[in-house]
Order: sequence, then structure tokens, then C-alpha cells
Amino acid sequence: VRFVADLPRYAIPVEGGLVVPLHPEPGTLLSRHASLPERQHPLVVGSPYTEAERYVIALGAGLTVAAMPPDADLSSQFGRYERTVRPDPAGLLISERLVLESPIVSPRDYAAFRGFLRGIADARRAVVRLTMAPEAPVTPPSGIQP
Repeated sequence: VRFVADLPRYAIPVEGGLVVPLHPEPGTLLSRHASLPERQHPLVVGSPYTEAERYVIALGAGLTVAAMPPDADLSSQFGRYERTVRPDPAGLLISERLVLESPIVSPRDYAAFRGFLRGIADARRAVVRLTMAPEAPVTPPSGIQP
């Protein structure tokens, strides 16, 4: 699936530039699969699955990358999560890969499962810092209408 999205006000203005979140909803896995503090019965997550996403944050004229987060690489008995952020001719390329391997989580393992998902949520809260060139007007990337 390929799409282009224009997300006004997604970046957060800060002195000298912008902060751009890498994920719009970092805690969705935690709220979907492990919203309770503890469980008395097994949690049925569903079939094991893999999610792989690649997306580009296009940088407007006058914006440069000041800081990128380190790569994320988490693994547990429940699965694995990897995220990279790399410069790309179109802007920044973000790649994420999530593998959930446990279709059922026992009450005994639930706290560890929540911890794994919390770690993914924390990794998805990462941001990229952009700076604006002095006196350079910021214009939208080509193909995106103001």
C-alpha cells in the first residue's frame, strides 16, 4: 500500500526548528493488547503476525536534520521490534518491523508481555529534530499543497 499524507501541525515548533514524532500513536499496541495492569485468565492475542512499515518524512526547503534517534531493537519471548531512521534523498526514511509470536499470553507472563509492549511504545515516542536555515522560508515538499 502506498499513500501520501499531509499532516498539518504534526511537527511541533521549537526554538530554531521543529520536533517531528516518528509515530502518530506510539501506545496503540499497549492499549490494544495489554491495557489491564494484570490478568486472571490467558490473553488471546491472535495468530502470530508481522507488521513491516516504511515511510518517508519529506523535508521542506530550509529544513535540515539536527538529531535523529538511535535505532531501536527489542526482543523477548513474545517477539521482536526494530526501527531505523536513515537520511533519504526525499527526506528521512523510517523503517519499522514488528513480529508478535505468542498467540496466547498466560497470566504468569502477562507482566513481561506488557513490559515488551511498553518498550515498543517508548521506542515509538522517539522524535527527529529539524533546524531551519537562517532567513530561509520553509516551504512544503513538492507535491504537497499548502
